[in-house]
Amino acid sequence: MLGLVSLFTDAASEMIYPLIPVYIAALGSGAILLGIIEGIAETTSSMLKLISGILSDKTGKRKLYVIIGYSISTLFRPLTGIVSSAWQIIIVRMFDRVGKGIRTAPRDALIASSVDESIRGRAYGFERAMDNIGAVVGPILAIITLLILFIGFGLKDSLLALRWTFLLAIIPGILAVLTLVLFVKESISSNGNGNSFTFSLKKFDKNFRNYLLIMILFTLGNSSDAFLLFRVEEAIHKSGAVVKLVSSIPSLNQMVSNFGDEAARSNIINILFLPLVWAFFHIIKAVFSTPLG
Repeated sequence: MLGLVSLFTDAASEMIYPLIPVYIAALGSGAILLGIIEGIAETTSSMLKLISGILSDKTGKRKLYVIIGYSISTLFRPLTGIVSSAWQIIIVRMFDRVGKGIRTAPRDALIASSVDESIRGRAYGFERAMDNIGAVVGPILAIITLLILFIGFGLKDSLLALRWTFLLAIIPGILAVLTLVLFVKESISSNGNGNSFTFSLKKFDKNFRNYLLIMILFTLGNSSDAFLLFRVEEAIHKSGAVVKLVSSIPSLNQMVSNFGDEAARSNIINILFLPLVWAFFHIIKAVFSTPLG
């Protein structure tokens, strides 16, 4: 059930995320603001993961924190579609990551308590696989939504189409919260450990502390995926390769020929292509997550 929750949530998230770089560009900003957005969002999430993990241990109410986290993200994420300036996305992304920060540690604790220790790796791998399947479904839903808006409703304003796509991302988010509330059962004691709100690395062995150091070093050298998407969008726009490919296929060329001048058609083609690239990354992740787990 938690795997399904992750699938629906990531479908909602990835209807938006791969289109953020082109959306920011359409609002008149670029890579620097994108870096600020991602930096603030991930810092917020990381700090809250520690706090929510400690609180869920103390109270023993894992599911409550998971519900709160998923609900916050579901409500705030689609608001990306109503911002008037790119900097306002910082606020929306921050609250989205507040939700992620609150839910992640208690959710992982729920997974650990739901399976035997001998198959814990497989359980986490399966949950990650479901999450990545959602990250394949999300971009495909975004493309279908955009095609319906462009072709079915004759919409020619690409920015308005992006706004509607982001707003409709609330639907899979609601399905995630409903699945969580109705079908996920808490299989641990709700009494909590009663410890005070403290945290010290002394409680962990040397092996774990070494692992944390490795994670810090890796993360310092690991850029946000949003930058990768921004670079992909920039590359396909400059090369014109995708536009040439579409132009060489009569049916696709006929479909996009109705969208204004050459620049407008090129923009729409690139908008539709970016989620496909993002979905491909997650197909690879989904295939390998469970067996490697």
